[in-house]
Amino acid sequence: MEKTQTSRSAAAASTVMEQSLGIMKAAVRLLSDTMDFTDVVADYLSTTNTNFTVIGIIGPQGSGKSTLLSMIA
Repeated sequence: MEKTQTSRSAAAASTVMEQSLGIMKAAVRLLSDTMDFTDVVADYLSTTNTNFTVIGIIGPQGSGKSTLLSMIA
């Protein structure tokens, strides 16, 4: 079974197409006055600190990935 999973992973990786990200033309504001974050997260994501980019959110089950995305949406 493990060989099949490895083969699928290799096949999937070979079909990924690369795209240039280019220059960012817009930004999304992540915080509003009604959201409740810890001070550390709020400081990092505040509008005064705009020198960051979120690429993706990964983590184990139950770590809050969907909750974070629901808060952003």
